[in-house]
Amino acid sequence: GSYATSSPSVTASGTYCQEGRTLSVDSSVIPLGTEVTIEYADGSRATYVAEDTGSAIKGNRLDVYFSSHEAACRFGRQEVTVYIK
Repeated sequence: GSYATSSPSVTASGTYCQEGRTLSVDSSVIPLGTEVTIEYADGSRATYVAEDTGSAIKGNRLDVYFSSHEAACRFGRQEVTVYIK
């Protein structure tokens, strides 16, 4: 996951990053503003909004936003199932 390095970060869609909502995507695959539900390996699910893009986010890769570096590191890299609304 990604995390904030300074006070409020503005996304590519013009919103402010928010933990539990902001997701970075390849906008040629998932348009900005799209609701995306992620199903994790343990079966839990969370719904985010595609609000940002990033130079390393290409194709079938997503980046979940966290407000701290520690939380992003705990989350790590995961293979997930994605549902587009």
